[in-house]
Amino acid sequence: METVLSIAVCTLLETSLYTSFVLCYTVLRRIELEALATVDLGDTISELATKRNYSERYFSRAVGDLVEKGLVYTEHDGRRKRVVPSDARAVELYQDLVRQHSHVDFPELLTGKALEVLYYLDQPRTVSEIADRSDNYRNTVNRVLKRFRDRGLVGTARPGKLKWIRNSPWCCEIPVHGAV
Repeated sequence: METVLSIAVCTLLETSLYTSFVLCYTVLRRIELEALATVDLGDTISELATKRNYSERYFSRAVGDLVEKGLVYTEHDGRRKRVVPSDARAVELYQDLVRQHSHVDFPELLTGKALEVLYYLDQPRTVSEIADRSDNYRNTVNRVLKRFRDRGLVGTARPGKLKWIRNSPWCCEIPVHGAV
């Protein structure tokens, strides 16, 4: 299970989705990631909200945010609004990743500060170094690292050391910041 999750995260991080979300700081909220994972050609906002157990109004706002970010667009069909995924490569890759690894809760894993923390793990760093570079509190960085550590995605450089690293096999394959 951990190997599949590592491969899935590796695949995600190697894609333009990683570049788009992290390097451009377009981090999506959980509901937006859920909407991207769920949207299919021709679904209405009402249908999608029902699938995800959200109110239509709340889901509609999330879709509006995705439209502004260019990840989906809407078409009017009478009084109903249909949501269509954009042809952005990031959307296609994310949807494929979610379909291939449906057991992984990507919206939970990739929301908030998680990608910012991963972004600064291009080399072993302490929590303080990550916090300073990402402009986050150390408590926030610790919480994110714990979540990734519990899934086997990060660990310390050596037992007893306080520097954090991304775990193998994918730690060397992930593009580092500065490389576009």
